[in-house]
Amino acid sequence: MISSMNKRQIGLVIIALAVVLFLVTLSLTLYTNSLNKILHQSCNLPAEVCPFNKAVPNQSIIGFTIVALFVILGIYLVLQKEPKLKEVKLAGNVRPKNGRDASNSKPKISPQDLKELKSEEKKILGLVTDEGAIFQAALVEKSGLSKVKVTRILDTLEGKGFIERKRRGMSNVVILKNS
Repeated sequence: MISSMNKRQIGLVIIALAVVLFLVTLSLTLYTNSLNKILHQSCNLPAEVCPFNKAVPNQSIIGFTIVALFVILGIYLVLQKEPKLKEVKLAGNVRPKNGRDASNSKPKISPQDLKELKSEEKKILGLVTDEGAIFQAALVEKSGLSKVKVTRILDTLEGKGFIERKRRGMSNVVILKNS
């Protein structure tokens, strides 16, 4: 895909090319008109019927139309806005929806809620709490549990409202859910 800076440069080149093409078409039109005046003088037909008595030849109209299309295309490319790139933040830099840094704002988890969790769930929740935000694959590595087991634990924790998973490319980032 062409970057926005390149689009502007290409647009300017197209506009410059259109100006050159306009000047060439204009000069050829003026030259053709001067020749037509000479030919019209030697033509025996009436002025309304004479093919040499035209203000602008058909070829010139086609040329000016092409120039106009080039100018429109060039202006479109020059004025096109840059696409806004979505910033992807990884590990501890993932920001939750409220805009606060996930590592600095920890949800309020009551001791009663923690008592209801199994030991493996507490382990995973502890890793997420320590990091603030972590890739799901990193949780598998750090916890020593299988991929399937971690996924099931995350499903449970997400269902209870402790964490949130966000898709980042081919993987998930796990963050604490702010209550």
